[in-house]
Amino acid sequence: MIHTTLRFVAALRTIGALCVLVLCLGSCRDEPTKVEEGRAQFTVAIAGLPTGVDGDVRITGPGGYARTIGTTQVLGDLLPGRYQLRANDVRLNGFTWSGAPASLEATFAAGDTVFAGVVYTIATGALRITINGLPSGAAGSVRIVGPGGVARTATNTVTFGDLPPGEYLVTTDSVNTGGTGWRGSNPIVVQVPASLSPAAVQITYRNVTGVFAFVAANVPSDAVPTARVQGPLLFDRTVRSGDVLRVPVGSYVVTPLPAFRQLTVLPRLFVPVVRSVTRAIGDQLADSIVVPYAASAAPVNVILDNVVVTQAVQRSDNGIPLVAGREALLRAFVIADREGVTPPRGVVRLYEGANQIGTLQLTPPTGPLPLVTREDMDSAAYTTRLAPDLIRNSLRLVVDIDPDSTIGEPQRGDNVWPTGGVARALTTTSVPTFTVRFVPIVIGGQMGTVTEARQNAMLAAARALWPLAQVESEVRAPFISSVSALTPTDANASWTTVLNELRALRVADGAPNSVHYYGVVRVPYDSGLFGLGLIGSPTAIGWDRENAPAIAAHEWGHNFGRVHTPCGDPPSPDPSYPILGGFTASIGWDVRSNRIMPPTTPDVMGYCANPWVSEFSYTKALAFRQANASTRLTALRARSRAEPTDTSESDALLVWGRVQNGRLILEPVRPMRSYVATIETASERATASEMHAATHIVELLDASGTVLYRTTTATDAVDHVRDTHVFALAVPRTIGAVAIRVSDIRSPLIAVQRLLP
Repeated sequence: MIHTTLRFVAALRTIGALCVLVLCLGSCRDEPTKVEEGRAQFTVAIAGLPTGVDGDVRITGPGGYARTIGTTQVLGDLLPGRYQLRANDVRLNGFTWSGAPASLEATFAAGDTVFAGVVYTIATGALRITINGLPSGAAGSVRIVGPGGVARTATNTVTFGDLPPGEYLVTTDSVNTGGTGWRGSNPIVVQVPASLSPAAVQITYRNVTGVFAFVAANVPSDAVPTARVQGPLLFDRTVRSGDVLRVPVGSYVVTPLPAFRQLTVLPRLFVPVVRSVTRAIGDQLADSIVVPYAASAAPVNVILDNVVVTQAVQRSDNGIPLVAGREALLRAFVIADREGVTPPRGVVRLYEGANQIGTLQLTPPTGPLPLVTREDMDSAAYTTRLAPDLIRNSLRLVVDIDPDSTIGEPQRGDNVWPTGGVARALTTTSVPTFTVRFVPIVIGGQMGTVTEARQNAMLAAARALWPLAQVESEVRAPFISSVSALTPTDANASWTTVLNELRALRVADGAPNSVHYYGVVRVPYDSGLFGLGLIGSPTAIGWDRENAPAIAAHEWGHNFGRVHTPCGDPPSPDPSYPILGGFTASIGWDVRSNRIMPPTTPDVMGYCANPWVSEFSYTKALAFRQANASTRLTALRARSRAEPTDTSESDALLVWGRVQNGRLILEPVRPMRSYVATIETASERATASEMHAATHIVELLDASGTVLYRTTTATDAVDHVRDTHVFALAVPRTIGAVAIRVSDIRSPLIAVQRLLP
């Protein structure tokens, strides 16, 4: 807003100049206008709007005077005194016009004649999205994000009006219509000015579907070999020779299935000459992928194709380190070159250094050996569970299939893993103890339910999903929130307030950064917001319903630095998540049910049902956890949690607040005991600062404004809530300090100062 005060002085009257110019649209009259004695006159000129469109200007003054005008008016017979003019925005045909000055104040004396002008100008703009390239009737998928949280979606050519000026990001999602995939233009950044003429963006979709056929060569006419086809976007299908496929453009691997290696015609056996064929499929012409076959009289062959050791998620090359001291599942993938081969015995030999320390029997797959490796199938592998104490750096192992040579293969070199039979060490790593303090939170007289007995149940999902080994937990005494009720949409910011209170409580309790505070709440609704967590900081809250463990695992994922993944339309999904649709694209294992989780399972950081964890989320959480030290709960329990009964007992202060939409809000400063101020060690602060660079300065001031103490702190982002960050820290109470000031390092003019208690 622009505020202008017109001060009228007696000197103006002595020269007969009763015209005070605010914005001169014409010229002031040389002769003073005749005004009734004891009264004043105010002429307001309104310009800039299209012909026939009225403005919205409100004038208020003494004696309850109030008048709204839309065109140039002469307001006479006004009492002397202070008057206010406010030019309100005018909406017209999908645009907003703003008047200038937006507001002004003037003091009129008896006999004054005053002229003011309000000029309206266009304040918003427009953006025209043109979508072409799609078949007639097909809908595109274009997302527009701009200043002030503006978010629009376009499916066809459209013009969006009344947009705040600024920079807009236009992105397109791939679409599928009629079995054909279409990809839009790359992300576009466009400037939308305040103008009636819309900025323009053209989105062009192109066909991203290729066509090809798998063809088996040199086989009898009555044989129908099959192959497994794998490619982009989790494409995985078994096809017959001659089948024509429409597939997303990209690189494909065609693996002929051994089931059709035994193309027995008379005494002959037909086998593929190559194990697989890789081909790039474009979007122009149909293509053929030819796999040649040849006649063979080879005996049965059993192949140990791969061995994978999984805890929560793993790659085929075992590239994700195993967490030491945590149970794992060993899966050995064995295939045969023909149907009907009964699985022979399999063993795992365990070594410590050069010494064999044990042997484990493998459970074979049910039914005959498969003909192709399928890591996403529960029953496709030999398996055994490795106890937590076996998962250590010194353990090495060898897997051997048919060690008794019952099948009679002429050579067994491909029955052993690793190749050559030299024991291979597991790649393991250590993680700090996961320490959790559950806090029952009382809201409106209702307390969230979490008991000592229920702790393990609350932790079960997180133990299975995240890189955890040792876990310590306890239940704190209940905390009474200032919030009266939680809402399903957090329209009243109640969830955010409770989360910020819990973060402050963690500091007040003297808990270091490595101890997670998890508040448990009871909500009066069945659908809506279930939990909320800080991103990269150990504070979160969730409801106490039957799916509370899954909610807790999701919120702890936020604490491990993870944001949402794009499944189920969550707010602010991670743009760097590598898998379309928010799938894991990884093979996982649920230790609770001994179930294999396929790559089409949604990631836990999205909003889709029955999720698991992806390699992307798991490895980033692992790196985050390893970068943060651990503190045992026993050390924390030894500290008093009592607050001082009067300020004379305290020599520390709890400083807490939030930054919401750029506004700095400082909550009431609380006195506390000095142990809190020394809880965070220098190393813990350094570790925290790696994730969160300092954003604010906290200063204690004496009566003259001199700075007696200064420190910095970082704010933590809140998941779900855009443009909201919270902070809480303890500072020593300094002799002579009477006030506290918190200011933004990035914008020093954004500061809040208040007296100390």
